[in-house]
Amino acid sequence: MYDVIIGGASFAGLSLATKLSDCKALLIDKNKPGEYQRSACCTTLSIIKKVNCEESIMQTIKYASIHTNKEFNFKIPEPFCTIDYKKFCSIMLNRAEINFIKANIKGLKNKKIVTNKGVFSGKIIVDATGWEAVLARFMGLNLQNKLSYGLETEAPYKDDTLRIIVNNKIIKDGVGWIFPCGDKARFGVASYNGETKLLPILKRFVKNYGVKISKVHGGFFSYDKRPPVHNDLFLVGEAGGQITPLTGEGIRKSIESGLICGSIIKKILSNEISMERGINKYKKLMRTNDALRKKLIKLQMNFAEHYPTKLNIFFGAITNRILSHIFWKIYKLI
Repeated sequence: MYDVIIGGASFAGLSLATKLSDCKALLIDKNKPGEYQRSACCTTLSIIKKVNCEESIMQTIKYASIHTNKEFNFKIPEPFCTIDYKKFCSIMLNRAEINFIKANIKGLKNKKIVTNKGVFSGKIIVDATGWEAVLARFMGLNLQNKLSYGLETEAPYKDDTLRIIVNNKIIKDGVGWIFPCGDKARFGVASYNGETKLLPILKRFVKNYGVKISKVHGGFFSYDKRPPVHNDLFLVGEAGGQITPLTGEGIRKSIESGLICGSIIKKILSNEISMERGINKYKKLMRTNDALRKKLIKLQMNFAEHYPTKLNIFFGAITNRILSHIFWKIYKLI
């Protein structure tokens, strides 16, 4: 019997694992940590520093540019960085006092996780399996599955600016991006409505910058609202809806939710607080501003209709030197 079993060994699961010192804990994932990258791996510098993973940083970025039929250049209110996903996962896993098993999860019942490597029991179970929320589904949680889809490649290209491309001629109902990472850059495109046939679009996109497509990675990411707890099952990261609509930002929120959940679970196991109190505390801390979230989802769902006039007004406001700091504070509440 384990004290804690975590399903999912990416940003949320690994962050949670680092908070479980002196606990008998198990981490389960179908891939080895860092083996399969889906994310663009660009997030705030502060969150990477918070988990002491500066060694994984490939490039720090202080400036951004949004490209429509116009160009909006601005200094980001808070520096971002691109990271080496494999290195990040290695650092976090080495720091965590936890057993890891590479296995496929087949079921969950009565706090027993069924896998192709055996059945494992835990006092506390955590779902950190990303948008699929595998464990929550086995517990009967009905998910809306509001999904977007992104595809990305890495190519030689130097830049000092984080670039977001909003142009119906490149991708309708979606965005493109260029995230610099040292001598290379990550070129990607995403469809808000979940269109998966993005490879031809990605090829045309990178061609505009004189580079060739190489190995691609990507996948779905959700934007539906999800509960942080289902019965006694904790949901962290994207499994618990910790991803922002429109921007698709999830790394920062996944790490934060993992750290918070891990600290609460540690207190539950040490009998500092009851399970009920721990659940209620986690629910409260994961509460988001639903009104702002709905507005972003509405903008996302009607993205192409607002191009370019209304979007230019919106981008002009959020990139304003004074207003950008206000928008950033509001954005972090979502």
